[in-house]
Amino acid sequence: MSSLDKFPEWNSFEMKDMPGNTTILSPSAEIASDLQRFAKILKASQDKAEAENNKNVESAVPLAIMVYKFDLALKMYESKLKEISEKKSDVYKHLRVLKDQMIEYFIEAGFEIIEPIGLSFEDVADSVYIQHWRHDEKFSSEVVDEVLNPIIKHNGRVVEFGRVIMGAPPEQEIDA
Repeated sequence: MSSLDKFPEWNSFEMKDMPGNTTILSPSAEIASDLQRFAKILKASQDKAEAENNKNVESAVPLAIMVYKFDLALKMYESKLKEISEKKSDVYKHLRVLKDQMIEYFIEAGFEIIEPIGLSFEDVADSVYIQHWRHDEKFSSEVVDEVLNPIIKHNGRVVEFGRVIMGAPPEQEIDA
């Protein structure tokens, strides 16, 4: 007969005090505690990822503005660039293809470069800084007349306000 055949009696055990203020949690309370701990870790990880993403977006904004200005320069000097091009090496076409590739990269990364020329004040009020107003009879309403910097959006959210000069009808004199 082995010792396993005879189970010990409870009165043969001696009660000892547990160290400190130890409370025994129910299994559901332990799971809830673990879930709270993991939720904090997940939140911290998400916050870190969002901060990194914001940092990347912020660093890409000046590049998007430069691509926009490069596009403007190509449009401005198109005739001169075509003039200096040789039959086998079209300088303008080469630079335009490079610009198009850069813009495509920004689009694939979720960016949108918006040139708000001709848009009404109501359409751009929440996404531009107005640098100046031009009052002239050629304007029938308040519209964007010149773009100094485009509006940059990332995934539909404005990440860089545009800088524009607004056009408006001549100011009316008010009789007192």
